[in-house]
Amino acid sequence: MRHTGTLTFRLKAEHTCYEPFTTPRITITPSPPGSRQVDPISLTPKPEPTGARRYTFTPKGPPADKKFKLTLNCVREIGLYEFNAFSGTVITTKATEEGITALNDRLNMITEISLPPTLTRIGDHGLSQNYGLQGTLMIPRNVQIIKQNGLSSIGNPFAPASPAPVVAFETGSKLREIGANGFRESALKDFTFPDNLETIESGAFFRARFSFSPEFPSPGTLIIPAKVSKIGNSAFKSLQGGITTLDIRSLELKKPDGAAPSAYPLQRNLIQDAVGITAVKLPADVYDSYTPDERTAIFGSIPLTPVP
Repeated sequence: MRHTGTLTFRLKAEHTCYEPFTTPRITITPSPPGSRQVDPISLTPKPEPTGARRYTFTPKGPPADKKFKLTLNCVREIGLYEFNAFSGTVITTKATEEGITALNDRLNMITEISLPPTLTRIGDHGLSQNYGLQGTLMIPRNVQIIKQNGLSSIGNPFAPASPAPVVAFETGSKLREIGANGFRESALKDFTFPDNLETIESGAFFRARFSFSPEFPSPGTLIIPAKVSKIGNSAFKSLQGGITTLDIRSLELKKPDGAAPSAYPLQRNLIQDAVGITAVKLPADVYDSYTPDERTAIFGSIPLTPVP
């Protein structure tokens, strides 16, 4: 159908992270046959939330329980210590408002965290020390970096009977880096690295504890995906249990000719004193690129299986 008269209308755009926007009145007049003309329409986005607009708390259970779900709203980055339960201003302020005075109660008051699809970075200590976290923590696909201690001490690795959070990465995850101590001393259930991961920094899983559901496809096996090009010193040192096999599948971890020890893709003490690990699989080319003494410095006495 072809309109031969003048058209007048408005356009309205809505999104959860933006103020609703309605254009001024738009009038289209007939054009000569065969011609097309579209005038640009600009939409002004709402700024990133600030202050209390960045987050909401929702009670989980009866008021006397003083347990909460923390929901972040439309933010791109989580700042330094922002939602750290030990010393971050947001959670300590909420605890004061609720009359939560004991430190242990504050560390356990957040049982669920919801992150927005706009998020691209979890900053230093940004969500750490939320010991009471359980359920599923979904890391949005646009998160590219988890910085130093960004998710350390979530759940309680020293209390095996306590519920551990499932840390899951949204399909198509863009995560490239887990920073130093990123998941240090965390309890992690059904954990799987995203395929695009490139860097696991030193101490990333130091003293962490893993657990798996009966239906998990490879319980007890932690797979290092094919794009990982660095695993830092003591990345899995002193694991508290749950992993029996470290399955390294990345050829990017082959030692470059002439590289100094500090630049080796696989660093020293990788699984030192890790409880439960009895086997390590790695590509034969990676295995062969390190001398026997270097392999011992990295993996200790754990049996290694070169895989073609």
